[in-house]
Amino acid sequence: GSMSLPVTPASLVTFFIFTPKDVPEGREHEKLIYFWPAELSEEEKNNKIGLSEALINFTKTFSKEPLDAIHTEKQTTAVFEAEPDMWFVMTVRNPSVTRVKDGKAVIEFKEHDINDTAMQVMIKQAYRMFKLFNGPFKHLAAKGGEALLRHKLEKFFPQYIATLRIENMDLFNTLEGIHFLPVDKNVYLRIQCFINLAENTFPAIAYSAFLYRDHLVWSGLEQEETRILYQYVVDHLHPILSESHSAAAQSRSSGEPTRCVLCQCACRLHVWDCPQASLWI
Repeated sequence: GSMSLPVTPASLVTFFIFTPKDVPEGREHEKLIYFWPAELSEEEKNNKIGLSEALINFTKTFSKEPLDAIHTEKQTTAVFEAEPDMWFVMTVRNPSVTRVKDGKAVIEFKEHDINDTAMQVMIKQAYRMFKLFNGPFKHLAAKGGEALLRHKLEKFFPQYIATLRIENMDLFNTLEGIHFLPVDKNVYLRIQCFINLAENTFPAIAYSAFLYRDHLVWSGLEQEETRILYQYVVDHLHPILSESHSAAAQSRSSGEPTRCVLCQCACRLHVWDCPQASLWI
């Protein structure tokens, strides 16, 4: 007989960005722009880049459509060319279930439970989120070379990746919908007056959006930018801020300085007052 145990959900294995440029043998690491997790050895990183590049080139010889997914029994990989010769690669471990057969534990991977469309949406969202706050890769590279680009990626992606909900990745999450909050006409006008006052008082404000409890009330951004910003606030910034509120409450009760979760500075201020976090809020 056999007995089934609970399903182990999907989890992120690697997330990296590389450029397939020609480099001398032994300097393959120069192709790497960003890699998570950073603690992997250089050899392991180079092997993963080499395999991805080989599969991308192999696919080009047979199809005009670029490679977008790689399936194995244990893992599923999404591939996306965000900008010319700038490739995002994200690999997740497929969900699995452990069955006990004849006294032995056997792991069975559920490779068909991972949706390719959902993977593509998640990897494209990662690029669009970065671009919204930092600009295109080519702009950063032109401004400060690959050193500036790498610096911006190292600063942005560790916290972004920490909030990815790989285990909840499904078709519903690929819709990228926005929850709107209908409000009374007088309330809407008061919100509009507040936004106008804020933008007139602080000329540095280019655009504004007003949300209440994860619902959008008003936005001055274009629809696509509003969708990206909304997903960022609800799926990524809100969990970080919730964690920060909890940490701040614990620090106040213990008398320890508050460490801002957004910028990791021990500023002793509430996260909303942190000068380094002001651009995020």
